[in-house]
Amino acid sequence: MKEMFAGFLIALVVGSLWNQFQGLDSGVASAASGTPGGTGGGGMQNPIGNAALNPQGQLGQELVVDIDEGSFQGYVLDSREPVLIEFYTDNCPHCVKMAPVLGQLAYNGQGVFRICKINAAKSTALAERYEIKGVPAFALFVDGHKMDSTSGARSFTEMRSWLSQNQITVPDSPTSM
Repeated sequence: MKEMFAGFLIALVVGSLWNQFQGLDSGVASAASGTPGGTGGGGMQNPIGNAALNPQGQLGQELVVDIDEGSFQGYVLDSREPVLIEFYTDNCPHCVKMAPVLGQLAYNGQGVFRICKINAAKSTALAERYEIKGVPAFALFVDGHKMDSTSGARSFTEMRSWLSQNQITVPDSPTSM
């Protein structure tokens, strides 16, 4: 029984690491193109939010990790930090508009909370489990439990306000590690 448990733990750790590296690769691709999953174009715009905060629209997007069912446990449910999740799809224009906003939130919120994104079309079990009816949709997890959710494109200020209502304070600038 101990060997089986040890094997399970090793598989879980290796799987999480593998998914983390894949998520980081797609996060870099997302930052380069400005769209979820790294496809499409127009990444140098900031159509929503404060352009003075994030003039190129790329700031912090490498901090937003693309996850799926395989990495959800490690990134969200086991996290010691609060986690904001964006449910998106590749063909959603409002989701594309949220990339600079989420990047700015991730950049400013380093050490306070983390941001992950989940492709709702590819991770349908998670989308159904958390009752995602449309995208973009956002769910806030604290200590592995869903605390609140909202949907629709939002500005940086609106997202920051929503997080504040849930006792998550997004600093004006990144916190020191």
